[in-house]
Amino acid sequence: MVKAVPWRSFGSNRAVRVLKALIYPRRSNAGISFSLPWSKRRELDSQSAQKLISSVEAFVFDLDGVIWIGDSLIDGVKKALSDLRSAGKSISFATNNSMRTRAQVVARLKSMGLDWVQEANVFNAGNAAARLLESKGISKDKEIYVVGEAGLLDEVSARGYRTSGGPADTGKSLDDVPAALERIDLDSIGAVVRGLDQHFNYYKLAIASYLVRNGCPLYASNMDLYFGKIGVSKQQFPAAGSILMAVASASGRQPPVPDALGGKPSLEFANQVRQSLGCPYGKMVMVGDRLDMDIEFGNSAGMQTLFVLSGEMTRADLQSARGPLVPDYVAESVALLGFES
Repeated sequence: MVKAVPWRSFGSNRAVRVLKALIYPRRSNAGISFSLPWSKRRELDSQSAQKLISSVEAFVFDLDGVIWIGDSLIDGVKKALSDLRSAGKSISFATNNSMRTRAQVVARLKSMGLDWVQEANVFNAGNAAARLLESKGISKDKEIYVVGEAGLLDEVSARGYRTSGGPADTGKSLDDVPAALERIDLDSIGAVVRGLDQHFNYYKLAIASYLVRNGCPLYASNMDLYFGKIGVSKQQFPAAGSILMAVASASGRQPPVPDALGGKPSLEFANQVRQSLGCPYGKMVMVGDRLDMDIEFGNSAGMQTLFVLSGEMTRADLQSARGPLVPDYVAESVALLGFES
């Protein structure tokens, strides 16, 4: 379960301004009404759930803590999704996990009994970061240096780019850096793409920061600084945003931010989802367990938002939420979207 630390935690006012510009490029929040503190009037019950369902065309679900926990679907999820599909609603999944490809996410969902899921139903931060390369005009003749797992490297390759880095650089060290730098042809490298890398090492940091310092753009799958395990208290582990900070800092960037962000809560990711579904934002519902990723993502794009308490965040987090972190609705779990038998 990813525990996303808000991008506001980057500290300086300048960093916040830069990050907001990345997440919401060329878009103001004019016309989008963000409520102040949470109101109990938004608690979803069976009646208001059916009203919400009838008013929209598509539901976009986060995965960890929303659809599954560990290797199992959350109780009631399978029936709820089946009922929504029977009602003619589009069902999609949007995750900031860049370690799995969309095909791997599909296989995982099918293994849990959701046999109808296809790649077209899945949007992940790895694919979103790879698509940034095309939207930013990076030539397919260029090589992309990947800091991340095989899933991210495969998503970049699937867009037609040559790749280096990734798992192949696991096990290398400082001793390997000088020769590697001698071999690099800067003109042949189009960008550095960074995701979560459980095998991040000095070699990868040295190569990635050298490329960025010498003019290669740095694209990030997501900005989550830490992740934690649902049900495991007081344990946090560095996530993709921490690796981003290391690469950006080592390359001399102040503030240490990427050139563009692929995953939630970026508007670019929201646009990818909207264009694929062919549905206006106002007819979509973003369902998630992270106020600072899922709910902010949906609100800032103009979707309706549903916060579920089946993940790591609690009602205490909800009470302190402000602005774009305030959801339209809250429910104990996705199960409430199922029709009564």
